[in-house]
Amino acid sequence: AKLLDIYILAQATDSLLLIDMHAAAERVNYEKMKAQQALTGSLKTQHLLIPVRLSPGREAAAAAAEHSTLLETLGIRIEADPENGSLTILSLPAMLGKSDPESLLRDVLRDLAQSGGSRSVTDREHRLLSTMACHGSVRAGRRLTLPEMNALLRDMKATPRSNQCN
Repeated sequence: AKLLDIYILAQATDSLLLIDMHAAAERVNYEKMKAQQALTGSLKTQHLLIPVRLSPGREAAAAAAEHSTLLETLGIRIEADPENGSLTILSLPAMLGKSDPESLLRDVLRDLAQSGGSRSVTDREHRLLSTMACHGSVRAGRRLTLPEMNALLRDMKATPRSNQCN
């Protein structure tokens, strides 16, 4: 069952489970992206049919330029236009194809600008994957169908630490 369009109420063999849909989907997405990156070295990308142009501000644009290689391994390909300080998003991680490209890039660039170079590469990548997983997850109020809820529950069963929020 669904409660308040936020939770899934599921019956296990000997208990009832109350699951936050967003937190569960976020953990599943995060672990999938982390596994894919560990296996292949980068995330599979999906080219945008219509590239998205944005003006993120000087700090974010500088973070984009400084970390362009890291962004590409995370499946985000951008093109900078230094003349007007804009960025164009050309591709996103395939797993996050339904997320808002502009919002995703702004959050990732904010994280990069804040973390700078002081954190280890792996810690920084995991934090960015966590931010990206949030964007690709079910939002409160979204009405999942019974098959979608069942798929999420199956994914949780196959996901390490699925009972923990990122």
